Amino acid sequence: MSRSFLISGLVAALFMLSGPPAAATLRLPTLGFEDDVDLVVSPNHQFMIVCEETEDGGDARFRIIDINPATGQPLGILHEETRVADGIFGFENGVDPIIICLTGALGSYLILLPIESEDGSKAAIVEILTDGFGTVIGRQVIGLGDLGFRPDVDGTWTMYMGVLAVGFFVLESEINDVRGVIAIDVDDADGDLGSCRLLSTDGRAGCGASEAVDWLPGLADGVDPIAYVPAGGSPAVLLIPVSSAGGHDLLRLEFDSDALAGNIPPGFWGYLSVKEANALGPRPLAFPGYAQDVDLVLVNSEECGAGSILVPVEGPAGGDLYSIDRFDGSADWVYSVDGDPDVPISGYEAGVDLLLLCGVPVAPEDRVVVPVENAAGNDADLLVVDLATGDLIGHAEDPVVNPGLTMPGYEVGVGPILWRPFELAVPQEGPGSDPGLVILNPDAGRVDALFSPDLIGFVRSVDPIVAPTVPPTLVLPVGKDDGSGQDVLLFPDPPLPAFFSFEDANAGLTLSRLEWDVDLGLINNHLPGQQWLYLAEEAPGGGAPNLRFESTLGPPGIPLFVVATEPSGVLPGSLYLADPATGTIALQWNDVPGIETGLDMANALGPVTPVPLPTFPRPTGLDEDGDPTLLLPPAVGAVREVAGEPGSARPLRLSHPNPFAPNDRLSLSLTEAGRVRVRILDVAGRVVRRLFDGHREAGTSGITWDGRNDRGQSVTPGIYYALVSSGENRAGSRFFLVR
Repeated sequence: MSRSFLISGLVAALFMLSGPPAAATLRLPTLGFEDDVDLVVSPNHQFMIVCEETEDGGDARFRIIDINPATGQPLGILHEETRVADGIFGFENGVDPIIICLTGALGSYLILLPIESEDGSKAAIVEILTDGFGTVIGRQVIGLGDLGFRPDVDGTWTMYMGVLAVGFFVLESEINDVRGVIAIDVDDADGDLGSCRLLSTDGRAGCGASEAVDWLPGLADGVDPIAYVPAGGSPAVLLIPVSSAGGHDLLRLEFDSDALAGNIPPGFWGYLSVKEANALGPRPLAFPGYAQDVDLVLVNSEECGAGSILVPVEGPAGGDLYSIDRFDGSADWVYSVDGDPDVPISGYEAGVDLLLLCGVPVAPEDRVVVPVENAAGNDADLLVVDLATGDLIGHAEDPVVNPGLTMPGYEVGVGPILWRPFELAVPQEGPGSDPGLVILNPDAGRVDALFSPDLIGFVRSVDPIVAPTVPPTLVLPVGKDDGSGQDVLLFPDPPLPAFFSFEDANAGLTLSRLEWDVDLGLINNHLPGQQWLYLAEEAPGGGAPNLRFESTLGPPGIPLFVVATEPSGVLPGSLYLADPATGTIALQWNDVPGIETGLDMANALGPVTPVPLPTFPRPTGLDEDGDPTLLLPPAVGAVREVAGEPGSARPLRLSHPNPFAPNDRLSLSLTEAGRVRVRILDVAGRVVRRLFDGHREAGTSGITWDGRNDRGQSVTPGIYYALVSSGENRAGSRFFLVR
C-alpha cells in the first residue's frame, strides 16, 4: 500500500470518526493488546508497529501503519498479518518489537517481532525488512519451538562495523527447563535478512547455526540484557543477568560477524562468568541476586568518566552496586550499601532504576544516583556515588547535612527524575507515613522536603514528568492504590512547597482512575497544523479495543501535558490536554473506554522505540519503555543565565546570544590551555550534541552550533543547556534555541 493512500480513504474504509469540533478522533478497531507490549515508532517517524492480541490469547495480529513524519497523522495500513506466523497467535507480556535502523544505501529498517502462543508451546521471531517508508521488501520466520521469551525481558541490538546490525534475544521455555540466546545479523550492504546463531541448553535447531551450551541458567526477573561494541573491530558483547536456585551471575558473551562475507551466522567466541572472573582478584563479587525490574546501566565513556557497566544486585543479606569494566569484566569498584554504617539501607525497590548524572554542572565528578530501600519497604535513602571511584559523595539522610530527614520508601516503578541540572525530584511513599517529595541538590546533598497527606500517594509505575515551561514545571501524578484520590500536582519551580492541583485549577473536575504503568505525556503544537497522539484503548475484560489517533490542535507554541484515565465508578474515562503553567484544560474527551496496562501514550515527533539507537548513550534514568518523547517549545523571550560572566575570576567562562539561533557562536574564555569538552543538553539532561572535544589555548575562542544533534538532524526549538568542561572546571548556561 503506497503513501498516496490518503487519510480520507483511510477514514472511510477503516476508522470511525468522532470527537469535538476542535479536533478529530480516529479509531482503528483492534483485536486487543498484550500488557506492556508497546506501540513502537520508527526512528525516522515514517511508520509505527502495532501488536494486537485478544484477551484470551486465541488470536493475534501485527500491523505496520503509515504515518506522516511531521504530524503523526495516520495515512494507511502498509502491512498486516493475522495469526502472525506458523499458527502462533500471541505476544509475550512486556517483550517489545525492535526496529533496527540500517545505514546502507537502501535506507532500510529491520523489524524483529518476538511472538509466542498463550500457552508457551510455540515461539518464533519474525524478521521483516522494510524500506525507509515502512513498505515490506523481505520477510522470514525463525522458529524456536517452545523456547520462547521471559516476561518483561526485552531484546536488544547494536551496530557492528558500521554496516552490520546484530540483534539479540534471551530465551526461556515455559514448558521445559531450557534456556537460550539468539543472535541475528543483517548485512545492510547486501540488503538481505542475514542469518542467525542459536545457543540453547538442549542444542535444538531452528537457526542458521545452532549449538548446545551447558552454562546458561535462568534469567533474572525483568532485568534486560545489554548489547554493545566495546571498541572498533572488537566483537559485539551481550551481557545477560542470570538468576537461579544454583546461584546468580552476569554472563558476558562475545559474537563476531564479517560484514563482507555475506549470509554467514554470527560467530560465537565464547562466554565469561563475571563472578568467576573476579573470584580470585582484589574485588570478589558475591552476586547475591537481582532486584526485579532494576536494570543494569551501560555507562557511556565519552560522556562519563568511567566506561563501565553498573550492576545493582540484591539478596537476603542486602544490596550492593558493582562497576564492571566493559572490556574484560573485571570489577572497577564495589559499593556495599549494607556495609556502610552511615547508610544502613539494604536493597532496591522494584522498577526504580539508577540515574546517571554526567555533564551536569554540579561538580567535576560524574556520578550515579542510587535509590535504595530496605526489604520491609519502610526506610529508604538516595545515595550519590562517584562513577570513577565508587566513593560515596553524599546521601539524602545524612544527619549532619539534613538533620531529622527520614525517607520512607518508593512506590514501585516511580523513581527520581532530573528536574533541572541542579535539582532531583524524588517521590516518597512508605507504609504508615505521609507521602512526600524530596528535592535533592546532588552536589551539596542538601534537600528540600515536603511530606503531607495532600500528596495523597503515587500510582504504580506512573512517572512524574518535567514540562518545558520557563522555569520547568514538575508534573506529578498522585493517587491511592484503590484508585481513589487521583490527581495531578504541578510544581512550577523548586524549592518546595509551592504546588497546585490539576483538579483545583479546573472547577468541577474529578479524575477517574490512572492505569498502572501508563505514563503521562507531553506534546507541543509548535509545528504548523495538527499533531497526533496515540492511545491503546481497551475496556476491562478486553472490551472495545481500539488504537486511538487523536489530533491535538491546540494553542500554538504552548507545551501541553496529557493525562488519560480509565472509567471508575460513575466517572468516565477521559483524555485531557492541559497547560502545565496554569493547569487549565485546553482539550478534553470523556469517551475513553479503558487503557491497556503498560501501553503508554505515544506520538510521532520523536522516536518512541524502546531500544535507543546504539550510537548514543543508553538514556538510563529516563523511562525506556516507549514513553512519549519530550518535545520542546519555541523561544518565548530573551533570558540570559550564564555561569562565569565576563569579569569574574573563574578559570572557565562561557557566553553566547540568548535567544540562540543555529550557527550562533558560543564564546569560551580559558585562563590556561587544556582539553575542552563542549556538549549541548536538553531539559531532561540528555546529551543532544557532542560539539567539541579537543585542545584549546588560553584566551577567548569561539565555536558554533548549527542546531543539529549528533545524528545530523535539526532539533526542535526550545530550552537547551550548553556545558563546557576543562580539567576540573565547568561552566553551564541555559538558552532558548530559535529558528
